[in-house]
Amino acid sequence: ALRIAQLFHSHFGSKDQAQEYERAAGAAFLSFERTFVNRAGRGLFDCVTNGVPDRAVRPNQLFAVSLPFTVVSADVGAAIVDL
Repeated sequence: ALRIAQLFHSHFGSKDQAQEYERAAGAAFLSFERTFVNRAGRGLFDCVTNGVPDRAVRPNQLFAVSLPFTVVSADVGAAIVDL
């Protein structure tokens, strides 16, 4: 949603607002990867509750890869698809 807002503002609105959405989207991307990527090569955690990750493997993590503006890096996306 932040990337879409950035895109709309860069074409139809304020360039300053577009930069703000770009900054927020970058921060959200980093936060998502830091919180949900299972570095043991098992895709994404299903959820994180009170700092404890649920390591269940569910198909919903494919959404993280299939979005027009993905929320994971290419190597993480490849690991998700492989899983």
